[in-house]
Amino acid sequence: MKIAFITGARSDYGPFRSTLKAISLDQNFNLDILVHGIHFLDSFGNSINEIKRDSFGKIVKLETITSQEEKSIEMIDTFKVLNNFLNSSSYNLVVIVGDRLEAYAAALAAHFAKIPILHSGGGHITNGAIDNIYRYNITNLSKYHLTTSRKAFDTLRNLPSINFNNVHFTGSPTVDAIKSYLISPIHIEKYVPNLSKKKYILITFHPVTLINEPVVEIMKAVVEYLSSKNIHMLITYPNNDEKSNEITAYIDSIKKYKNIHVIPHLGSNAYFSAIYCSEFVIGNSSSGSMEVPYFKKHVLNIGTRQEGRALDKSVTNVDADSAEVIKVLSSILNKDVSLLNNEELYGDGSAIEKTLKILKKISAEGLKNHD
Repeated sequence: MKIAFITGARSDYGPFRSTLKAISLDQNFNLDILVHGIHFLDSFGNSINEIKRDSFGKIVKLETITSQEEKSIEMIDTFKVLNNFLNSSSYNLVVIVGDRLEAYAAALAAHFAKIPILHSGGGHITNGAIDNIYRYNITNLSKYHLTTSRKAFDTLRNLPSINFNNVHFTGSPTVDAIKSYLISPIHIEKYVPNLSKKKYILITFHPVTLINEPVVEIMKAVVEYLSSKNIHMLITYPNNDEKSNEITAYIDSIKKYKNIHVIPHLGSNAYFSAIYCSEFVIGNSSSGSMEVPYFKKHVLNIGTRQEGRALDKSVTNVDADSAEVIKVLSSILNKDVSLLNNEELYGDGSAIEKTLKILKKISAEGLKNHD
């Protein structure tokens, strides 16, 4: 079976990276990786280099417009480029991960090219992000569905617009990668040498696109408070969502401070090391709810961006209010907040095995229908 995996951002490549490796090593599949979007931007870490190093299948580079503000233009251009390419292809299946605008454009392109879509990551609810809309539109365009939490699985199984027999709970393949990493963890100093032997807090904020929340104001409060305690911070850039330039501009304004360490894009392995070696994690990223609990670390999740998603008991939620954030942050620093056991809401580490079985079943059904 000839498979196209479409990726336009680090947020969809990273979570599926280990699965892509397994697919590329299986003789039943012929894998192409269609790369576009912010993977080619220096400002977002030039993550095409990670994809090249991995070399999981044939890499196809497709040039598309990327914009932090003109999202309608980005959407139209991405759709056109991907649809033109897919219309001249012979893929049996297109694989799409997540819920971003790039993924939605890819789903529409595959839909009009009449290629079945397998979507990983549907069924979640994130009330504070416009990705909520894209996610459910991708679901309705897709034929097959891999869900990463039991809550998401139950949500999709109850949607009348899709075939519930094609909905599968695999868990997140990132959990597989985390469990493998934890067998022999790597210290963050390999990737960020000046963090050697320093205690630090990992911080990642993204824009809140559907609700007006003072993200930059909260970041400033957090940075000033931690700086007053002489605590080091490792800060990563946001994705290129609308208003992300405001967050990036603030990060750039503080990156020369002696206790601030800024890395635009860590990559999967380095990000695991960043979590593993951190004291705890602050922000509003989905990785806080999905990945960090498996490292047995505190997560301070701020605001509404992840509202509605399955959240582990180890995640501490706080409203998007600077004073409240500092109050809870102080409690965590003083160890007044107990760390609860991980509930493994996003799987037990068998997602890749389950995904390969599903792909082989899809391939067998396709051959049978062709005959």
